Amino acid sequence: MMPDMAVRPDQDADTAAANFLTETDQLVFLMEKVTRRFRRTIDTSVE
Repeated sequence: MMPDMAVRPDQDADTAAANFLTETDQLVFLMEKVTRRFRRTIDTSVE
């Protein structure tokens, strides 16, 4: 992450843990989160 990027309030809890992750780890977690949300959206639209 770049130092000048704004931190959203929902990221505050993850800040301490994020210091131990590489940028690649953070990207993978983000991709998993997006995939999960996309799957939920599709599931709810099909019901």
